Amino acid sequence: MAHRITGKLKTRYWPVVLTVVCLAIAAGSHQALAQQNSAAAPKFGFVNLVRVAQEANAAVTAGQRIEAYGKAVEQRFRAREEALREEDQALGRRRSILAPDAFREEDRKFREKVDLAQREFQEIRRQVQQATFEAQQIIDERMTRIISDVAVEQGINFVFNQTQVTFVNPLAQFDLTEEVVNRMNQTLPEVPVNLPKE
Repeated sequence: MAHRITGKLKTRYWPVVLTVVCLAIAAGSHQALAQQNSAAAPKFGFVNLVRVAQEANAAVTAGQRIEAYGKAVEQRFRAREEALREEDQALGRRRSILAPDAFREEDRKFREKVDLAQREFQEIRRQVQQATFEAQQIIDERMTRIISDVAVEQGINFVFNQTQVTFVNPLAQFDLTEEVVNRMNQTLPEVPVNLPKE
C-alpha cells in the first residue's frame, strides 16, 4: 500500500510569466504629451521583461526566498512520507496477528494520518503560490509605472516587450531595459513574500 504525500512542490515560480507590456503612453493621463507630439512620427521603445525579472533585486531576492522555502518544505514532507511508509509496512506485518476489526481500525487511523499530511502539503503549496502571485503583482505594478515614467521622459509613444518585436535598427537606441532595472533597484529593492510559517 504505497502512500504518496508530496507530488512535486513547484518552487521555480520566479520569474512568473510576465504579462506583455504594451503601453500606449499617448493616451489617458499623458494626453498633453500626445498633443505635443501629434505631428511627429511615433517613437517606440522596448523592455526585455525577462531580463528585468532576472536582474531586478526585488525579483531575485523574492525568487531565492521562495525557492529555499520550497526546498525546505519538500524535504520536511519527504521525511514525513518516509515515516508513513515505514508505518504502513509495519502495519502490514501485524495484519496476521491482529483481529480483523482491530486491523481495520488501525488501518483507518493510518489512512487519516496520510490524508492529513496530504491536505497540509496541498495547503502549503496553495499558500506559496498565493505569496508568489502577490509578490509578482507588486513587482509588475512598479515595473509598469517605471516604464511609463521613462517613456514620458523620453517622449516615447509605445513600449513593447522585446521578445515580441523584431528590430532592424540597432537595439541599443530603443532599449529601456537597463534604465528600468536601475529604477526598480532604487525604488523597490525588495518585496515582501508572505510565506507560511514553518
